[in-house]
Amino acid sequence: MNAAPTSGAPLPSAYRRSGLDLLLSFLTSSLAIYSLGRALGAVDTGYLSIGIILVGGLFSFAMQRLLKNSPALRVDGFLYGSIYALILVYFRGLLPLFPDDVFGGQLRVAGLLLLLILGGSFFTWREATLLFQAVPSLALFGLVGCYDTYTDATFLFFAYLLGIAILCSRSHLRTMYDFAKGSGYRRLPQLQEGPWRWMAGPGWAVGSATVVIIVSLISAPLVRESTKSVTQAVSVDVTPFQSALQQASTAAASVPGRSDLPSVQVGQGPRNALSNQEVFRATIGPEPRYLRGYTYSLYSRRGWQRNPEGQDRILNGERANRRRSAREEMLMTMRGLQEHNFKIELVTSRVSSLPLPAEPIMIEGGGSLRERGDGTWGFDNTEPSMRPYTGIFVVPDPSLVPRDAGRVPAAFEDTLDIANTPPSVVSLARESVQSAQTDYEKALAIKAEIESRVVYNLKAPATPAGKDAVEYCLFESKEGYCDLFASAMALMARSVGIPSRYVTGYYPIHEERDGETFILREKEAHAWAELYFRDVGWVVFDPTEGANEMPGNERGSTDGRLSNYLTLQMLRRLIDWALAAAVAFALIYGVYTFWSARRSRTVRHLQLGKEYRLFVNGMERFSGKRRRLSQTPDEYLAGISGALGAHLPLAQTINRRFVEALYSSETLQPDEVGELRRSIYTLRRALRSQKGSGAHA
Repeated sequence: MNAAPTSGAPLPSAYRRSGLDLLLSFLTSSLAIYSLGRALGAVDTGYLSIGIILVGGLFSFAMQRLLKNSPALRVDGFLYGSIYALILVYFRGLLPLFPDDVFGGQLRVAGLLLLLILGGSFFTWREATLLFQAVPSLALFGLVGCYDTYTDATFLFFAYLLGIAILCSRSHLRTMYDFAKGSGYRRLPQLQEGPWRWMAGPGWAVGSATVVIIVSLISAPLVRESTKSVTQAVSVDVTPFQSALQQASTAAASVPGRSDLPSVQVGQGPRNALSNQEVFRATIGPEPRYLRGYTYSLYSRRGWQRNPEGQDRILNGERANRRRSAREEMLMTMRGLQEHNFKIELVTSRVSSLPLPAEPIMIEGGGSLRERGDGTWGFDNTEPSMRPYTGIFVVPDPSLVPRDAGRVPAAFEDTLDIANTPPSVVSLARESVQSAQTDYEKALAIKAEIESRVVYNLKAPATPAGKDAVEYCLFESKEGYCDLFASAMALMARSVGIPSRYVTGYYPIHEERDGETFILREKEAHAWAELYFRDVGWVVFDPTEGANEMPGNERGSTDGRLSNYLTLQMLRRLIDWALAAAVAFALIYGVYTFWSARRSRTVRHLQLGKEYRLFVNGMERFSGKRRRLSQTPDEYLAGISGALGAHLPLAQTINRRFVEALYSSETLQPDEVGELRRSIYTLRRALRSQKGSGAHA
């Protein structure tokens, strides 16, 4: 039988609870938070949240070191549950504290999950709380998948799975050792022998997670295609989520390209900081131009709706052959057109409208496009192509001065609708144009009236409930930003008979260039009005150009909410460096741990492997039973114990020394290896002698 257990060996250092586990938890939570921030266009919220969980992780690490095996360490579960309870009660009041005001309506649950991750990060002191952090993170990834506005989330989720697999396997291994110790099992290394030898460790976790990811990447397209006939018949109403995403992507109407929705609100209050994230690049000539994304023609006191009329046309890199669109009808009436080349290079897939200058007459490259009834262009597929879109656009001869409003194509007739325009706004428009002779002069007079009356202020308060947004801006608050300026311009122009519409898109306010190419960032999202004139078509009117501006809240400026402590740009850089340092530390620590363990075990195996083979060969020849590859040393010795007879005690002593040397942290000194070798030769001689005597007899 086997020798009695000796003193227990400690858990290998590579698997002990350490800062590596908290680092894995931090990285996996950060991946979920970053994906949410990108999906909702709330990058600042994402960076700030990552900074908070970094602080929470450091606090938990400090508590682990401070309390160690103290019973006080077990209070983490109570504190973790308490912070969850507090967040569930007060989360509505906490959500407005984030830099981006995005967690309204259907998106409130995303904000709740984010708060749970942040609060829980301060109390991940033991296995249970550490692993539970994966629950809200996983749910957050699920929401990001539902929103389907950030395509790279798939790859981040795969990285998340790898991190969670390693974290869970490390925790599982420690838990098994704890159970074994509590059961009185003293020879812990033997847990990885015999039936325990295939117990999953971090290496197996990485391997299995990688296999799952590879299989998913290969099989998912096949499954999607094979089930398309079934899934296409299933209708899912995602309008509530889309509406919430549209509201989350902008505090007003001036952030285009986030969702292909028919309506947008204006006068929604202080506009939170738009990030410095690059959205696209535009080569449109030497002068900056307005890049149209969406147009809206129906006003409803608190916002605008897009024109539902007109027929969408799909364009696959060529001109569509269907009947002429309203845009093409308009082009036929324009005079003195000048052609210019353009190239639009999208940097992010979080756009659903292609920002284009003036009136495009040819578009090539990229993916499949859909021309909307209002002449703007969206993407026929679920996401845009990252390949450049090139083509030709036309503008009227700059020397041709507009004069009178023309008759718009039938699809644009609602751009004269004033049914929901307050009488006071109509009266102000008519009073301001009394001295004007032409429609173009009327438009200039209206623009000047708005510029002199309203102050541009990104922190302008929201329109009170029950009041018309434009009327409140013009006569009471007398401040606002681009959405209200553009809305006022459009409504007042209609009031004097000029067709007009509300437009969102981008304008290179800062004129940042890379050679001849403009770099457009999220903070340069804008709104303006377009007025229709005979012979020249739609003309941009932007009353924010000449308006007085509130210092610190000018066009293209950002929110200074953190300026008293730390700017968001500095915070981003700090988080970037922290994440880079954490990843570098994890890689270096992992490589060092793996190399150290391999090196020490390799040296021992090289020294002892030959000796053990010598030991086994002698017993195989004597017993006639070969050792199977799946058998541990103890299992093989137990199987031939009857044949060894009086030599069994010496064989057990030698076998125990090999087990301790090969499967524990114990290291044999050179003299101990020499002594072990002499014992093996003694045993082999004795076995040969007995076998020779038996054969002779």
